[in-house]
Amino acid sequence: MSLLKKKEFEELVQKHQWVPSHESISEEEKAELLSKLTCNLENLPKIDSNDPVIKAQKLKEGTVIKITRANGSIYYRVVA
Repeated sequence: MSLLKKKEFEELVQKHQWVPSHESISEEEKAELLSKLTCNLENLPKIDSNDPVIKAQKLKEGTVIKITRANGSIYYRVVA
């Protein structure tokens, strides 16, 4: 059995067939989203900063991510 290096593991996690696309959105997109939803950052669903994809992308708390699933559905989460 071989051990994966941390970087290799992080790359594999992001490419796994069951892991949907995660991408951070810009500050402008974040403002538009919050305005459209008439809410603030605290009202968005959270994703833990220790989530493997979040850690692999080195995203910081407060970042809003767009998750696109294989069926095309889109979800937004804030890194907490």
